[in-house]
Amino acid sequence: MAGVHGRFLTENQIASILEEIPIDNAQYTDIESEDEDEEVMTSLNDEDQFLIEFLNQIQEEENEETNILLENFRSTVFEEPLRKWKKVEKPTVVSQFDSVEGPVTGFFEDMETPTQFFESYMEAIMEGIIFHSNLYAAQKNKTLNLQKSELLAFIGIKFCMAFHQLPSYRYYWSITEDLAVPVVSKAMSRNRFDLILRFLHVNDISKIPENNKDRLLKNVPYD
Repeated sequence: MAGVHGRFLTENQIASILEEIPIDNAQYTDIESEDEDEEVMTSLNDEDQFLIEFLNQIQEEENEETNILLENFRSTVFEEPLRKWKKVEKPTVVSQFDSVEGPVTGFFEDMETPTQFFESYMEAIMEGIIFHSNLYAAQKNKTLNLQKSELLAFIGIKFCMAFHQLPSYRYYWSITEDLAVPVVSKAMSRNRFDLILRFLHVNDISKIPENNKDRLLKNVPYD
């Protein structure tokens, strides 16, 4: 390196000159900017923390209010009604038995099949079922015209449905091989079965008292 008068400077002289040169301002600026960034980040962190705490407090208050509203709703809607039970004496009505008492002799001597035994028991109430079923259909402005043979076929189909169960009773009249039950479809059409099922009755509903609370009364022969 040449000096002012054209002389070259030695290494020691160059090092001495460099030591006298002040440090660049940019270095100070970088250091100061790093300190300022740390202060700004610290300030932002404090504000974020305050905001988070504030939002958490609001959330907790809203949760408390929601829980109170839900509790009030449950207590209003699902509150068990106040029931006051009392004992009511209801007399038991025993029907008068007019048939012959004691062992029955000679009654089943001519019967050879289970069907004959069943028909012997049903004979006493079958006419009443046929009469009241046709009567109920007439009260609904419909025509049933139920006959004894149809009632027996209907009962037989119900027996079959009890031990040969399908997902729906309509499947007994299905035309598919895996569901069809020919013994049922040959005995009665599905529409006829539906009609009998709809109007089957053992009582005249017009004679049942209006204040009746016995739901089984219509299933018991009643005159």
